Order: sequence, then structure tokens, then C-alpha cells
Amino acid sequence: MIPKPQPHGWGFFICGKLSYDYGGSERYAGARETMEKTRQIILPEAWSQQRPWLDHPEADIDAYVASLGKLPDYDLQAKLHAWKRDGIVIFEGAVSHKAIDAYLADIDLLIRNFRDYEIPVEVKGKQLSSREMDAFPDDLTGVKLNQMHWFSKTAARLSLTPQVTD
Repeated sequence: MIPKPQPHGWGFFICGKLSYDYGGSERYAGARETMEKTRQIILPEAWSQQRPWLDHPEADIDAYVASLGKLPDYDLQAKLHAWKRDGIVIFEGAVSHKAIDAYLADIDLLIRNFRDYEIPVEVKGKQLSSREMDAFPDDLTGVKLNQMHWFSKTAARLSLTPQVTD
């Protein structure tokens, strides 16, 4: 379930320019300041300076894997190369079909309503905000929705799947 954007105001959880209403509770009084600092860290201009080692062009995956002692019971080298090449890694059988269907429904909702959300989108290597786009591409080849865990509870849960995090 993706929360609808709410107007900015006291007691709202800020994520980029998107706000989630947490009811104005006293215990969230510091959330605005904390999230503003976080927003500054994760904006596109900061991304290129703070990106993970694997996202750098000179990342040496083979040397990294060779430097590890114990390897997981899947082909880590192949998974890292897939991430570098495709921007996605598939762990077969790691999550239920129901969770995948829920995630695809969230993606569909975001694509159909892309102007209602501040979605970081990569289109063939170019970083954009969904609000900067005139239309969402019909052909999704080379399109990546970034930071999906901000908008989709299913994406957040999937990103914490033990087969992925261990």
C-alpha cells in the first residue's frame, strides 16, 4: 500500500518532497528536521558522490570476490556482475509469488500516477524526478524506479528478505 502525498505541515514525515501523515504526534516532533537532513544526503546531486563502490565505473568485482574468505552458496560474482550490468539481481525462489504480485501492483500504481509522487527515475542512465517527465516511457527497457522502498511497503519488506540481506 502506497500512502498518498499529504500537504507539508507540522507532524508530517518528510521524504524528498513527499510527506506521509503520522497524525502530528508529539513523538514525531523531530522527524521533519531529521528527514530534511536525510533528504539532503539522498538527493541526486549527492548520489554520485556517495554511491556504493559497486556503482562506480572502476569497481573491480572479480578482485572483490577473490578477496573474500567464505563465499555464499550462490554465485556472488555472477550476482554482482548482473547488478552492475542490469541494475537488478534475481534470487530465484527467495520470496513468495504473492509478494512479487503486490510489488508489481505498487510499480503499476506508481507508473500510472507518476506525477503524484516524487519518484527518482533512471531512464537509460539519466537520473530524473518523475515530476520532470512529460510522460512515462511505454518501453520500460533501460528504466529503473529508484528508492522504491520509500513508496512501497512491499518493496521495503522485500529489501529485508533474509536471502538478500544475509
